[in-house]
Amino acid sequence: METDAATCFKSANEPEETQTAGFGKFRFVSAPERLRRFLEDIMKKLRIYLDTSVINFLFADDAPEKRDVTRKFFEKHISNYEVFVSAVVLDEIRRTRDISKRDRLLGAITSRDMKQLPLEPETEIKNLSKKYIVKGVIPLKKNDDALHLAICTVHSIDVLISWNFEHLANINKERRVLAVNQELGYYYPMRITTPLEVMGIE
Repeated sequence: METDAATCFKSANEPEETQTAGFGKFRFVSAPERLRRFLEDIMKKLRIYLDTSVINFLFADDAPEKRDVTRKFFEKHISNYEVFVSAVVLDEIRRTRDISKRDRLLGAITSRDMKQLPLEPETEIKNLSKKYIVKGVIPLKKNDDALHLAICTVHSIDVLISWNFEHLANINKERRVLAVNQELGYYYPMRITTPLEVMGIE
């Protein structure tokens, strides 16, 4: 006897159970359970990743418009999200020659609830970052940008936020990244955008 996919959903009065079909097991889910899961999904905070440019613009006095937008994003909006950086962000900041600025940049991360995504599985992330370069999505000399993308892809980040319009935060780049991802079996619909756009969609 074949089991139609539609029969996997039962009424509110029926218990959840597992039944074997010709091609595996179905887990029957009651209507209240489906509603609970739906509400959990829509209430989850988006997982966002901040690349180094976002941290930099907190203190970019030579670009006051972007600086002010970034500060507003941190002050009024960032708490709405689950926020991540990575070792790549920290390494880029540590290469800052101005010690005072470097300390302020690192302090902007450590003083807030930002989690660090691991560079793991390392081989998978590095291979994916190389693919972005080989495919011409990211320039050869911009390996850190390729690593930001690979880390976000492998860890299923919802939004990569950047002020780097040339190499990351533009619609054409996003489409090319997603095309490479889908070709390699990564189907999570990651967005790549700026703090300003994220503030605008809340």
